[in-house]
Amino acid sequence: MVNGFFDTLDAAEKVKAQETVVALTRVMEGWAPRYSSVLPIRIPAIALHNVAIMPQLNILASALIGKLTLWIFGIDDVIDDRRVSLGELRQGLAQRWCQIASGDSYAETDDGDQLAAMLGEIRKELSGYPLFKSLSAEWSTNVRLLIESGVRQYQYALEYEAHGPEALPTLDEYLQNGIYTIGIPWWALTLAIVLDDSSVMEHWGVMEEVARSTSAAVRLYNDVQSLDKELQENNVSSVIIKYHGILGRNSQVTEESALSEAKQYIWQMADSYTQKCYDLTRSTRTKSGQFEAIMHRMAAYNAFFYHGYDYNNTPMVKVNEILQVSSIPSSLEGGDK
Repeated sequence: MVNGFFDTLDAAEKVKAQETVVALTRVMEGWAPRYSSVLPIRIPAIALHNVAIMPQLNILASALIGKLTLWIFGIDDVIDDRRVSLGELRQGLAQRWCQIASGDSYAETDDGDQLAAMLGEIRKELSGYPLFKSLSAEWSTNVRLLIESGVRQYQYALEYEAHGPEALPTLDEYLQNGIYTIGIPWWALTLAIVLDDSSVMEHWGVMEEVARSTSAAVRLYNDVQSLDKELQENNVSSVIIKYHGILGRNSQVTEESALSEAKQYIWQMADSYTQKCYDLTRSTRTKSGQFEAIMHRMAAYNAFFYHGYDYNNTPMVKVNEILQVSSIPSSLEGGDK
């Protein structure tokens, strides 16, 4: 069992958190069948994440942010699994998604682009929040940055597959791109809209840096946890870049040793960005204080979560394990899919 993040909660608080996770999971599972691209296995882990870092949000607001998270996963799946060609992604899908993010209407067709429909639904729901009107341009810009970074990640993988380690980007180049592929800058701006605290924007320069630092940390933690998957798919990650760098400098090192050293280096790098997030969130306070508190908890939670879990394989039974509760209360049975 991975301990740490929930250790300060007493037994009643853990059960209350579990009840909220189950309720949020049910809402999201009721919505998910509309989109076959959504993997239901991810929903309990996303629900736990939201409850852990945003306990003050109501279920509907938390579900909206959960839907956005699932959209980010959907883009990642298209890229990592190479479900379309790079040309189709760059010239067709990416343009359509950016247009929808900017407010262009989308009529559902039989072309199978459920991510377009999902993004349109998310934008429509978010537009009901008072701050969205003033932040809609920035919001759509962040969608574009996420998509463009995903296209670049796709290019990294193709070049690595075709030309080997010499085609890899530098670690710094990869991370500057990876800050956006993980989606947290867009997620953070959406959070600001949902919290409806206009003072967040008065401090947005610092808050953007908080979001980028948190994003870098989560990107790197994720890379360590997903290493086996990336190796199987021949994709590029920070660990793989560092691994090849170690091998290139020392011909005597074993592959196993190089991988171990690379993982340790990247994890420590992630921890440094988490610390930067902590420092920044302590230096500035918004009116409600909620935004920076949530981003602080997000960094801490993912440092905890990625020690033993990932968002692709954490069903409700593992959520119970993480919360250190034995089972779903009898009044909530049926919520574990």
